[in-house]
Amino acid sequence: PIDYREFDKPTAGDLAIDSILLPRQTAPHEAFQFSVMAYAVMAALDIGLKVATLPVVALAVGIGVDYGIYVFSELTGGLGQGKSLEEAFKFTLQRTGKAVVFIGVSLGLSVATWLMSELQFQIDMGIMLMFMFTANMFGAILVLPALARFLLRLPAERLD
Repeated sequence: PIDYREFDKPTAGDLAIDSILLPRQTAPHEAFQFSVMAYAVMAALDIGLKVATLPVVALAVGIGVDYGIYVFSELTGGLGQGKSLEEAFKFTLQRTGKAVVFIGVSLGLSVATWLMSELQFQIDMGIMLMFMFTANMFGAILVLPALARFLLRLPAERLD
């Protein structure tokens, strides 16, 4: 179960929604605040931010935030049980890691079928979503626990 009290702490909340806050910090005057990775992929594919692409980018960023909340809630649950950070991370991977990886790979492969379309928009969105789903999955599994190691205030004996 998710312990919502953990998300009241500023550092815990920052970790869980960092993919939304980072663009605001890097480009505060942009009209739409989305993931920096989404901007990079869109720039590489020469895709403009339009009414048609806006919901697709929002979907990709939202899935990434869901991955992060799912992983972080289990990580804090393990820490709440008195486990060290390493034990809590192993606990998290055993409980939710497989599910996050399965969902990320499944979503990535399903939108990869869009690459066989004859519509250029569908091909572009397939590439972007495939990248975003899998990159967000790796971020939730690998980067989020690393950020937790440095941003959560844990006693030294619980970091091993």
